Amino acid sequence: MQVVGFFGGKGTRSRPAVAAPIQKHLITIGNLPLIGHVIQTISKAGASKIYASLNGQHPDQTMQTITGLKQIPPVAYTYSQEDPEEVGPLYDLARMKPWLTAGEPFAVVNGDTYFHDYTVDFAEVTAPHLWTTPVPNGADPSQFGQVVTDGSRVTSLVEKPDVQQSQLISTGFAVLPYDALDLAIDLCQNAEPGQEMHIAFLLAALVKQKRVEYTIIPSGHFYDCGTAEAINAASNAAWQAHIEHKAAAQ
Repeated sequence: MQVVGFFGGKGTRSRPAVAAPIQKHLITIGNLPLIGHVIQTISKAGASKIYASLNGQHPDQTMQTITGLKQIPPVAYTYSQEDPEEVGPLYDLARMKPWLTAGEPFAVVNGDTYFHDYTVDFAEVTAPHLWTTPVPNGADPSQFGQVVTDGSRVTSLVEKPDVQQSQLISTGFAVLPYDALDLAIDLCQNAEPGQEMHIAFLLAALVKQKRVEYTIIPSGHFYDCGTAEAINAASNAAWQAHIEHKAAAQ
């Protein structure tokens, strides 16, 4: 499975857990920068090649982290264009169409996601497919994209609504069909200048076509590391797992 990872976040919501100007994918979670955890997760899931979209900050630290990982597939890099009229990861995805193998599905993953003690297997799903998880305990549901389901399908994807509509939220991790790239291009071409375009818009468009199935990741196994609170929780979980693993190996 070819995978597109979005590692362009600058970490503004994560302060003061980390000091500026470090970006989110270099935040340390447990014993490894976040980008390392993400790449390891998708590698184990069955990634054949990873296309990493970066924002151009701290390239040396990024490359050092990736090259230090073991048993991962080839990683190609592209950099988000600093165009004030074309903002957001959906533009980055649309630009990647020439890179991706025609006719083959691909996965998308946000660079601020941490999967804790959870294994993803691309071979078990058919595109389009979205991974969801319950609203974290004590979290404000309006801070997440909420996923409404009926049977095996997603019927609605609502981005950060004022009124809670579901107990499930989107992880932003999905397997998409190749034709979703044309839909992404169309959405970007019809966007208002300067409008920030997110992958959630593409997922919502696919949901309207009644095509998206889903998997629920159990509570405590997924962290959206976009805030200081989530970073601390994910890091505590990662360190505890690391300590337990070392103890078991002795």
